[in-house]
Parts: sequence; structure tokens; C-alpha cells
Amino acid sequence: MGLAACPVHRRFQMPPRRSALLSAALPAALFAALYLGLQATALRFQGAPGLSAWYLPAGLILAFLTAYGLRFAPWALLTVALGGALLSPHAPDLLASLVNVTAYTLGAALLRRSAGWRSGAVGLRDVPRFATAAVLTSGLAALGTVSVLKLAGGLPGLPWSTAILNWWVGDLVGIVALTPPLLLLRRRERPGATGPGEADRRSRRRFGLLALQLLAIPATLLLVFGLGAAHGLQVLYLCFLPLLWLALQQGLPLATLGSLLMSAGITLLAWATGASAPQRLDMQLLMTTLALTTMVLATLSTERRRQRQRLAHLALHDALTGLPNRRAFLEGLGHMLRRRGAGGGSVLVLFVDIDRLKWVNDTLGHAAGDAYLRAMAGRLARALPPQGLAARLGGDEFALALPVQTQAEEVQWAQGVLAGVQGPLQVAGYEIAPAVSVGASSAPRDGADVEAVLQRADEAMYHAKRTGQGLHHFVPAIPDGHYTALQYEHDLRQALAQGGQLELHYQPQVDLGSMEVIGFEALVRWRHPEQGLIPPGAFLPVAERTGLIVPLGSWVLRAACTQLQRWSLQTGRPLRMAVNVSAAQLHPPLVAEVRAALEASGAAPGQLELELTESALLTDPARAAGVLADIGALGVRMALDDFGTGYSSLSHLNVFPVNTLKIDRSFVQALQGCPPERSVVRGVVALGHALGISVLAEGAETPQQVAWVRDLGCDAVQGYALGRPVPPEQAAAFLQVRA
Repeated sequence: MGLAACPVHRRFQMPPRRSALLSAALPAALFAALYLGLQATALRFQGAPGLSAWYLPAGLILAFLTAYGLRFAPWALLTVALGGALLSPHAPDLLASLVNVTAYTLGAALLRRSAGWRSGAVGLRDVPRFATAAVLTSGLAALGTVSVLKLAGGLPGLPWSTAILNWWVGDLVGIVALTPPLLLLRRRERPGATGPGEADRRSRRRFGLLALQLLAIPATLLLVFGLGAAHGLQVLYLCFLPLLWLALQQGLPLATLGSLLMSAGITLLAWATGASAPQRLDMQLLMTTLALTTMVLATLSTERRRQRQRLAHLALHDALTGLPNRRAFLEGLGHMLRRRGAGGGSVLVLFVDIDRLKWVNDTLGHAAGDAYLRAMAGRLARALPPQGLAARLGGDEFALALPVQTQAEEVQWAQGVLAGVQGPLQVAGYEIAPAVSVGASSAPRDGADVEAVLQRADEAMYHAKRTGQGLHHFVPAIPDGHYTALQYEHDLRQALAQGGQLELHYQPQVDLGSMEVIGFEALVRWRHPEQGLIPPGAFLPVAERTGLIVPLGSWVLRAACTQLQRWSLQTGRPLRMAVNVSAAQLHPPLVAEVRAALEASGAAPGQLELELTESALLTDPARAAGVLADIGALGVRMALDDFGTGYSSLSHLNVFPVNTLKIDRSFVQALQGCPPERSVVRGVVALGHALGISVLAEGAETPQQVAWVRDLGCDAVQGYALGRPVPPEQAAAFLQVRA
């Protein structure tokens, strides 16, 4: 049962109206108590008979109405009238109280027009507005109230001008001393976030400096008044020094607090030393000047600090998504690695590539693409716990890091991140099913430093993109010993330019009716002169990332067509040759490359079959459809690889010219003792046959799995049970055995 549905909770839950009344009554009651206390204190410091020279209640009224709204003006009037009746040396006068509160209401209305004073983020342009409000409010209050009191026979023995001046200056001192700290300290800015230990150290240093600066205020006052009493020196200007120190070091809120303390100290010492009326007036003007000057200097300092913070934030954060950028991620990951080195455990790094971004940009516009990136960034950030770190590295690439304790926890969090980005998104009024390619690595297992572990995750991501698993597949980092990706790129570029190192291995595809070999899938291998035979999982991600996959794919296409024609002539059979095509190759020039490879080899177009994964098609569906339509017009077949692992496979069968469905090996491996998987395979077979598409099961590793897929109606099969990928001279033996 939820808390809101609990009978006991409903019984004691406060009605909304009563709650609103209570929330209004609490600040009103606090204001009244403070006003009466300050009224009693302020009247002890009289600049003229019956007039306070340091009237802090004026600052309290203005701050109260500015902070809580003009709707509290009647309460302020009631409080002022009560204070006048209980504490004022003048005869109670409700009209004088009304005039007084009206002046402060007008001042509060002026201040509330300033967003800086309402929010606490005061800028330099807000200071003149405050000074204007303070001068006008105190002046109107003095003029109106003194006039009412004089007409009623109050303030005897004081000329109008003297009474107005003293009332005005006393209220002005109270406003500039008390209103700013009350408005600002309740919303004081906090220092930027840092690590826990660093935050504690900075907090201690900041508190120690603040205590020293606040102690400098009474020390300065004692020096100033001591020199004046002992030697007659007028050095009141020295009062600027500690306030200047506070303004430049601590910012506006604490600087206004320092001004209040300085004002209190000057007032106490002036009355303690028996200052004359002109001297007290000089000190009142000094206090006003000190407060306003301190506010200007502190505001300038605060704005400079905010600007530095904004620049620092921009230097470490992505402007579009608000996430940390590459620099911040590398620093944060380095901090995690150092902390893990001391405390044990490991750090999981996920390299995430957002698929379909180009398609969104091209079809819906770049504004929609930005919205797509922001939405995906939010999902990635929310998928991590507080101790994790999510960043945008640039373009459509993101990185995530998380300290973990076990390998099982790595898998759990990686799968959680993948699950967290699933689900349709609403972008520009359209529903988009997001797709990502994710690579994972772990430190220190896959690399001891920041660059190494991030590079491994990057290579794993390209492996995930190439295999087409994307959103639904977690690929661990690819081990490659001490041979770096940069060396792979250099040597692979040389191998493509010089020739002689790349070779094709061929895995047979067998018809399940006749059990004859009907074709092969061409798989590239690299025989490095120093490293030996390098598996494709080690160098293909590098080729994808560097763009070498395009010339590599062209070489594979030409070599595969040449071998296809050679075998067709030797056997006299119309064999089929399947060639993998990456997303980077799906551009209009691919049509000319296919045509040239067929013409150069003499192979029949109907014997060539291009294999594409669903993620390759989704990179730019419109462009892919156009390219494949042109290739299909040549008579070349198309196979949809890893069928069943994508999120929109059925729509692909209508959009793209598919001739063969290749059921993903994960379904074949799960057939044993898993009726749901058998139902899925049977359904795919029925769907393919209904559309006139042949179905091939890949990944059959045992004779029993071959028998299962045959019983489920598949047309062909491929897997270790029937033959591993082997060089062409060994692959020819399959043709002799099966012929």
C-alpha cells in the first residue's frame, strides 16, 4: 500500500488550504518577532531625540516584503502599528504606520522587478536598482511619516528638515545594512562540486579564511577608534580594508554580512565614545557608503567568479547534452583507476555509438538530431549509479565508466545500460526506436591506463557494430596482446597497398534437402609477416574505425568473385558466394564496384550474394534501399544476416530486396531443450517461405543441431558441424565430397 493510500496517513495529512495558511503564518510570525526585537534595539541608538540612527527594522520590512511578496503588506502594517504602540517614543498613529509601510511596499515592488534580488543571483546591474530602492524607500518613509507625526503634534523640538534628514538616514543605514544579507544568505551559492576529500579540505580552508576576515572587522574598528581617541587621528577610511578583503575573496553574500557587522561595530563604538550629532551623521553616511561600495566590489568579484565557473564548466562539459566531455571523462576515469588501484576491484568502461543519428539529421533535420542526442544522453546518464560517469566524446559517441567489484557485476551493469536506452523516443513528433552499438572493456584486465582501456572499449564497439548486434548485444573487449590498434592500422594499410598478406577463407553452406554444398561464405584473414595469422576480430574493428573497411571490402569482393568463377568452371555447378558488406560500404559507388567485380571475374550476378546486418541497413535506410535496389537490378542476391536480433526485422523484409534470411546462431545454439526458441525458428521459416525467401541457419556446431534446423524447415545450414572456414584449396575438398 502506498503512503497516500494509507488510512492513517490520510487521517493526519494536512488539508492543502491549512498547509498554505501554515506556510504563510510561519514567516509572518518570525517577521513580527524579529521586528519587535530590532525595534527595541534600534531605538537605543538615537541620532536625534526619538529617532534611531541605525534603524534595522527598515531593512527587515523591505527584505520581508521582497522575499515573500507584497501580499504580506497588511501583516507588515499590523506589526509596525503594534511596534509603534508598544515601543515607539511617539504617540501611536495608524496613519503614520500606513504611510511608512506603503513606502516600503513600493520599494519592495521595485526590488521584486529585479530577477537578481528575487533569485539571490545578484548582478552588477542589480546594485543600482537596490541603491535607488533604498534611497527612495527611506526618503518617502521619512517624508510621509514625519509629516503625519508633525501634523499630529509629534516630534516636538525638531525642525521638519532635521527630523526628515535623521529619519531618512537612519532608515537608509538600516536598509543597506540588513536587507542585502537577509535576501542573499538564504540562497547563498555553493562552491563547485569536487571529490569528497578535496571538498572537505576546501571547506576547512574557506571557513578558516572567513573567520580570519570577520575577526579583522572588530580589530580594524578598535584600531580606528583607538587612534582617534588617543591621537585624534581620523582614519575611518581604514574600515574599507577588511570589507574589501571580504568582497574580493568571499563574494557578495558574505561581504554584505561583513558590512552588517561593520555597521554594528561603528554604531556601538560611536555611541560608546559619545560621538556628537554631526559625527554620528558622518558615521551614518560612512556606513551607507561602505555598504554600497562593498556591494559593488563584491558583485564584480562574484560575476568574475561566475564567469570563470561558466568557462570551466564549458571546458569540461558538452554544450549540447550537458554531460562531461572527453577531457572531463579522461580525468574522471583516471581518478577511478587510481582509486581502484588503492582499493581493489575494477573499472568498467563502455564505449557507446548512437546509431541512426545521420538518418535522423537527414530526414528530420539537425534540430531533431540534437533532440535525439540529448534524449539518448539522458538515458545513458540515468542508467548509471551516482558513482558512475557518463560523457559525450563527440559526434554520436559516448563513454561510460563505473567502478565494480566482480566480472559478474560488469556484465550486470553493461546489460542494465543497454536496457536503459531501449524503448521508443518521441522526436519532432515522430516515434524513433533508438539503436546503439556498445563496446566494453575493464581495467586493469584490458588495460592499466586511461587511453588503453578506452581504446579497447572503442575497438569492441566497432566489433559490435560490424556484427550487427548493436542494442541487444554486449561485446567484451577484444584482446590483442601488445600489438596496438595504431600498429594494426599502419600495417593493414600497407597490406592493402602492397598485397600478398590478405587471404580469404571459405565456410560451406549446405542444402538441407540434398546435403550438398550450394555455396560458401567468404571470410577475410590477415597473414601478417610478423604476427602470423591474425583473426578478424582483432583487425576488423580497426578497419571499421579508420575507414579501411571500404578498400578492404572492395578487395574481398573482387577476390571472392574470382574464386567463385574458378569453382563454377571446375565443377560446372552454379555455386553461390556470400560476401559481407559493412555499413561504410553502403554508398552509390558500391554498385559500380559490384558490377566491375562481376565483369572482371566473369561470375554470374545471380551467384553473388551480399550479406548485410540490420544495423548496417539502419545507418541510413533511405540510402541503403536505393543502393541495394540498384545492385538488385544487376541480378545480385541479398541476405539479411543475424536475423532476429534487430528490433524492426519485419519491416526490412518489405523495404529491402531480401533473398535469404540467415537465422542468428544464438537461436540455433538455444534449440536444445528450449521450445520457445524452436517456435521462433519455425515462425521465421514460415514467414520467409510465405514471402518467397529462403532461410539459412548459421552456427550449427553439432549434427543434432543440423537435424533440428532441418526438421524445423530451414532450407540451408552453415556451421562448424559441416565445415570450418578454410583456405580455398581445402574448401575445394567440400565440393568433391558433397558433389
